[in-house]
Amino acid sequence: MKTRGNRVLVLGNYRQALTVIRSLGRAGYHVIAGIEGTQPFIGYSRYTAEVWQHPSVDTEESDFVAALNDLLDKNADGLLIYPTGDNQISCIARNIGQLRNSITVVMPDPVTALNCQNKSHVCELNQQLGIPQPEFGKAFSYPELRSIVEHIGYPCVIKPNDSFASVNILFTNSVTLIFR
Repeated sequence: MKTRGNRVLVLGNYRQALTVIRSLGRAGYHVIAGIEGTQPFIGYSRYTAEVWQHPSVDTEESDFVAALNDLLDKNADGLLIYPTGDNQISCIARNIGQLRNSITVVMPDPVTALNCQNKSHVCELNQQLGIPQPEFGKAFSYPELRSIVEHIGYPCVIKPNDSFASVNILFTNSVTLIFR
């Protein structure tokens, strides 16, 4: 069902974005590929009607939000926004209050999206629900990290609470690899 016009902005230069673009293009939507960076492979799809070059959602978040609002103003008849990556989803979730009120975003509500991306929140929820998972801990300093790692043992996976995919993850089998 097509609502709010026939235009969709797909954000994220990922394989899943290409699948979304193909599906929407085949269904007759006017697909705008949101591109940041220099290798916009999704922009080359035959189902991409136009390309929108935008500031980075990671390093230029406020500029991205301003540029997105400008694009929304130019598409007053309606524009669906379809973020396909964790970075794009979290950026929109954090800034939903700064975006034009008339937008429709294809993603969970902002609170749910941010909660799902919060690793410690998900682990604590799993624990409450009795869902099996590896032992985990939360550290805010190196001494806390050392204590947790000594308690859990090796091998150990160490990752930031809010990173995405496999970014900034450390797999280790010894304390020397962590604290050198």
